[in-house]
Amino acid sequence: MVNYAHYHIKPKLKFDLNLSTNLDNNQVEQVDKVDRRTTLNVVRAKAADKINKSAIAMKRRYDKNRDLAIVYQIGDMVMIEKTPIVKGITSGKLVQRYIGPVVVTQVLPNDRYKVESLLRDRRRFRGAVASDKMKLFRKQTID
Repeated sequence: MVNYAHYHIKPKLKFDLNLSTNLDNNQVEQVDKVDRRTTLNVVRAKAADKINKSAIAMKRRYDKNRDLAIVYQIGDMVMIEKTPIVKGITSGKLVQRYIGPVVVTQVLPNDRYKVESLLRDRRRFRGAVASDKMKLFRKQTID
């Protein structure tokens, strides 16, 4: 099947020159004068510069509201944030938000920690936890 709509469109070259069977000498000289490699390298350099500037701006915007991770030591007592899984029609506002206290047993890379609960029964908790899901456990004092 032939699409006859394409017969009415004149093809164009890259630098807005109309393609025809008989090129003028002026058009041939224009095409020859353009150093394609230099133009391509300039365009690539500009694109790389824009990409680098954009990456710097995105990092600055991300770091503006980002807090540094809290560093915990082995033996610190922490509480672990848990996501409540509420089944049924009950509300989640009375479900405990934290598990613990647990003890940090090992420091892992990328702000991760291995923790273990103080309980020795079947509710014992062990696992690796990110530092943003932990908070330092403070013993409550009664005055």
